[in-house]
Amino acid sequence: MAVKAPSKRRGAERGSGPRQGRNKKRAPKGPSVREISDMLAAHAESVCREFIPAGTVSGNRFTCASGFLAKGTQVSVVLTGDRAGKWKDFTQLDVGGDLVDLIEATQGLDKAAAIREAKAWLGISEETGRQCRTKRRVDGRIPGKSDKAAKAERKQAEKRVEALNIWHGSRPAKGTLAEAYLRCRGLIFDGITTPPFPENLRFHPLLRRWMPRDTEEIPRVYPSLPALVAPVVSPGGGLMTVHVTWLGVEGTEIVTVTKAERFGACARGVSKADLFKPKLVHGSYRGGFIPLTRAGQTLALAEGIETALSVLLVRPGWSVWSAVSVSNMGNIRIPPQVERLVLLGDGDSSAVRDPDGSVRIPADQALMEAARLQAAVAADEGRRLDVEIRLCPGKQDFNDLLRAEGARAVAAALTLEV
Repeated sequence: MAVKAPSKRRGAERGSGPRQGRNKKRAPKGPSVREISDMLAAHAESVCREFIPAGTVSGNRFTCASGFLAKGTQVSVVLTGDRAGKWKDFTQLDVGGDLVDLIEATQGLDKAAAIREAKAWLGISEETGRQCRTKRRVDGRIPGKSDKAAKAERKQAEKRVEALNIWHGSRPAKGTLAEAYLRCRGLIFDGITTPPFPENLRFHPLLRRWMPRDTEEIPRVYPSLPALVAPVVSPGGGLMTVHVTWLGVEGTEIVTVTKAERFGACARGVSKADLFKPKLVHGSYRGGFIPLTRAGQTLALAEGIETALSVLLVRPGWSVWSAVSVSNMGNIRIPPQVERLVLLGDGDSSAVRDPDGSVRIPADQALMEAARLQAAVAADEGRRLDVEIRLCPGKQDFNDLLRAEGARAVAAALTLEV
């Protein structure tokens, strides 16, 4: 008996009705989560340097004692081999996973948002599911975005890349001109009689200074100068942007790299460079902060780095962060282990810009509003948070007070609650 060959019309075997969806365009299928994880693992070190920038490479692992949100956190990521991209928090053995999980943990995202962030990092288009260098069309537009929104998004992305380049081009500040600058401001950290030197602070030997966005100064070409670089991080610990303080020696504006290296941490007379606005943040920092210590039960939020470090010297048991500006203090997400929040106000602040640079706000009003917002958020989340305000007396900040009257004067000022 001959065997009949199967019909080429598969639809006839399934039913007599017409085939459904013959001309229907199928949605593009993108890579699976596993495939995205494998693609990230192929660039494990680059992923780690972006999302946990405070870490270092040690052999085949990228390690980071970040602890930005959990005290004592010790993360280790495998960089190459069969387990590339796998990571573990050795203080919490049930915390770990692949690089998608790492993005989720460090950026404070849910799984879906972490996958979108991973796709964006890899350049995978949401429209086609294919990996490409950019999601923009030939005309430069981003699908689904207005021209204005697309332009703002591109500009912010460019600033983020520039901030990453600045961060990766810098090195630990210990033993450099950046440490000398802090010492000249009375901020000496030896790890013995005073707390250890903050490991998140870095030094860039020669960094070109860009034009401030609100300047009325006549544009000119600025020289490249040595700089103190600090990371402005997101609630999850990922790098948002960088805060830069350009440095000068003995009142000079131009410092060559040779001179900077020769002075090192032993330099005398190191100060902010003689520039219009020697301190700048590269882009928006809304909700971001500079973590100078790990978060503990008591957290002090200051405006500037020097103010925060001045308080750390006299209150080594406190955690201290810089909010960059008093107007940003209400935007920062406070970790759950913090039970006491101390907002530090400078006596020399009259008006400040919001983190996006759009409007000016009276400093005292911004400080009171930040205290109200943080207390309200804690109450909504059902957790205890005592919010206090400390103002530096006179027309000065806490670092000015430290240099003029010493540590006892700073300690006394911190007992005066507003």
